[in-house]
Formats: sequence, C-alpha cells, structure tokens
Amino acid sequence: MNDLKTNNFRRNYYIIYDGECVVCSRFIGFLDRKSSKTRYNIYVMPEANLLPCKDIDLQLIKTLSSQSIILVDDKGNMSIRSNAIINIFKITGDKFLGKISILMSLFPRIFSDIIYIIFSKVRRKLFIRNSCKLARLQNIYILS
Repeated sequence: MNDLKTNNFRRNYYIIYDGECVVCSRFIGFLDRKSSKTRYNIYVMPEANLLPCKDIDLQLIKTLSSQSIILVDDKGNMSIRSNAIINIFKITGDKFLGKISILMSLFPRIFSDIIYIIFSKVRRKLFIRNSCKLARLQNIYILS
C-alpha cells in the first residue's frame, strides 16, 4: 500500500469506492492499466475518512460511498455515480476511455444514474465472490 504522495504540480483526484465488491476492484484494476498516461495523481480508498481535502461535506460522502463510486478533487469538487465514471475516464489520459466518456455524457444523467443504481443493487447477487482486494497498482495509489 502506498502513502499519500502529494505533488504540488499535479492535481490530485480521490476515488472512493466499495472495496468489497469484485466488480469495483476489477474496475479500479482496469483503470490502473489504462492510466499510464495520466497527468494527475489518482488515489483510491475504501473510506472517506482518508480524504485530505478540507472543503468537503465528509458526512455526505460517507453516506453516499456505501451506495456509489465518488470522485473528489483537491478543491473538494465531487462527482458521483455515472458522472464520477465519466470524469474518471477523462482523467485517465487514455484516448479510448476519453471517447467513451464523451459518448456517456451524451445520455441524460438521470438515465445513466438509474442504470448505475440498479446495477449497484444487484451486483452482489450477480457475482458470487463478494470480496476482492486490490493487487498492487502501478499508476494509481491505494490509500488505506
């Protein structure tokens, strides 16, 4: 596990996700493989308590993190659910994911969020293995 490596010249992004889900863990692993050209520091964490940002509503993030993926930046800007995935795809630096993020943003957010919510409710029933720890990542830092 890596400690927080703050780089003043690069913007930091923090992904808060449900680390007990095999889908979430595989998604983070996929992002790590695609993030080799990122211009940002990307950190993942299972709990909002680890966020170094000061200008955020920590209680709101704690409530939302049990139901959704959340992306927070240094300035405390927060995106959740499908909007978080779109923004995560943008910051990876991967051209293919960048194109997917543009395509995803064409859909009304209410529809993409409904799909996200439905999938997040049934994912543990779809996948027998409910826990999956992240292996060592190369381009994304793990905070725990």
